[in-house]
Amino acid sequence: MDLSVTAWEAELTTTYGSDQDFYQHYTGEIILQILTAIVALVGLAGNAVMLWLLGFCMRSKAFSVYILNLAEAEILFLCCYIIYFFLFNFQLIFCQGTN
Repeated sequence: MDLSVTAWEAELTTTYGSDQDFYQHYTGEIILQILTAIVALVGLAGNAVMLWLLGFCMRSKAFSVYILNLAEAEILFLCCYIIYFFLFNFQLIFCQGTN
């Protein structure tokens, strides 16, 4: 190891070998997150329809109240997930260069 080499003479290498390897590493994760968000949005729409049907269009029976409560809980979960998804991904996109 030559200690007389200055910083501007040293060769820089990336962690993953190249930028292309870096982006290929995260491509699968990004695709999975996008598919999960699409499923969450579709689930949110489906549960909203169930809330409307069971809450306003049908008579209250024990089973329909049970399904109504399940739909309410799932809508709450999906809303929290979608908020988390957008906050986390916007943080990754917009805050990359602020180190």
